[in-house]
Amino acid sequence: AILSKMYDAPPWNSSYLADAKKDLGKFDEAASLLQAEAEDREQHPEQDRYDELRIIWGRLMLVYQLQGRHAEALVLYEKAFQKRATDDPDRGDWPSEEAKYWALDGNRSRAIACLHRAVSEGFGRGDEVESFREREFASLQGDPEFEAIVTQAASQGGSR
Repeated sequence: AILSKMYDAPPWNSSYLADAKKDLGKFDEAASLLQAEAEDREQHPEQDRYDELRIIWGRLMLVYQLQGRHAEALVLYEKAFQKRATDDPDRGDWPSEEAKYWALDGNRSRAIACLHRAVSEGFGRGDEVESFREREFASLQGDPEFEAIVTQAASQGGSR
């Protein structure tokens, strides 16, 4: 409510609730929350100071993948990738998000390639090593190359 008054827009950060809904398997509810937040951020680009729109698209992309809505997920992937390339080409968290997309899509080789790049850019260090056990990477669990990447990230220690 406070953010609505401050920005004359619906409150943001429903993406955290959407993440919880996704984790509970409530994909339709998660998608609705993320779609509403993305639309609002698209209408107020001046307030998107921390690249949240791209992150929201990434989260929505993953929900679409979990729902089997691959064509819609691919459209969001391309939008998010273009926004990232334009706004912040050096941001290090993108390869891990891209890896989730490809893992959910069943494209093991692209997911593994993205994870190699993500780890080389610092993803998975310290507490982030638990990110490798997220639902999006379930198709890679037990894969020797994936497990080697997890081990490499854990051995790097520290934080980004």
